[in-house]
Amino acid sequence: MFRSMQIDPGAWRDLGLEDCGSSENKRERSLFSAIDHTNTKMGSRLLRANILQPSTDLSTIYARQTAVLELLDTEELFFSLSAQLVDMPDIDAAITSLIRISQATTSRQVSQAINNVLHVKHILQATVRLSHAFRANIQSTLLQSILGVLTESRVDDLLDHIHAVIREDIGMEKSAQMTRSQRCHAVKDGVDGFLDVSRAIFDKVTQEVVELVEQYANETQVKLNNRLASVVIEINLLTEKAIQRVADVIRENITILYRVSEAVALLDMIVSFAHHCTLHNCVVPEFSDSINIIQGRHPVLEAVGREVVPNNVSTVSATFTVVSGPNMGGKSTYLRQIIYMAIMAQIGSL
Repeated sequence: MFRSMQIDPGAWRDLGLEDCGSSENKRERSLFSAIDHTNTKMGSRLLRANILQPSTDLSTIYARQTAVLELLDTEELFFSLSAQLVDMPDIDAAITSLIRISQATTSRQVSQAINNVLHVKHILQATVRLSHAFRANIQSTLLQSILGVLTESRVDDLLDHIHAVIREDIGMEKSAQMTRSQRCHAVKDGVDGFLDVSRAIFDKVTQEVVELVEQYANETQVKLNNRLASVVIEINLLTEKAIQRVADVIRENITILYRVSEAVALLDMIVSFAHHCTLHNCVVPEFSDSINIIQGRHPVLEAVGREVVPNNVSTVSATFTVVSGPNMGGKSTYLRQIIYMAIMAQIGSL
């Protein structure tokens, strides 16, 4: 069971632990934005959750520290993981979409159902590439457990099942036109004869439209566009029918997507901690029954480029400390610095 420190929402806001506004200044004043170097949506969400509820389990904290230190000691591993994490899509969003649309009835739902399978294909391919970024002799048990999830046989089995129907060279496109063409050609030739015929018509009409556009626009082009739209709808319906069994298999094995999402999120957060260490002079915190900070610096002010004055604080020989001074003298900043450093230590950051 995950043990964590409970911080109420009012303290989140008063301490500036997370982004609470749309202005750039407000974002810069949060601890989250100061140490967030994640590359994925999952990693960003996990980092926020850990800042708001820092861990109190020493084994968890030490495991994360060891993983961060190994990444810092092995630059090749750090850079290869960072490069692969950039291309990792939002797995949680894909899972949500899969759960929401079980039976497609409208044209829009049919298109989304096809996109869901293509998204899962892209996720699994990115997972395989990410697993290849690890080197063989990993020492950190945390990194080993993450690699174990990424290399589970179910990942390859599910990807093979998808590739039995979906073309392997189909990727993720951003433009609407390319996405439409991608959906039309997603299923391999020979899976459905009617689908192959419809795609041949689609390619022919598309070429005719392109040739007309290059010459001039007229009523013929309008008719061809209407015919093209009708063919696309027919292709999407046939494609959705062809991949329905694939979508069912994905839903039956959706637990592996949850496991991959959690593993990627944790790995991304660890890589983010290592990235933060490359930008600032950090040390490995040690845990005891007192606070003893030597030459500590305010992490948020340092992240935004402000000149910071290192401070010392010790509760070794005192049960409490009185902080006094004039208004705007820096008392709150000093207290926040201590809190920020404590939270960063508890989430596994250096």
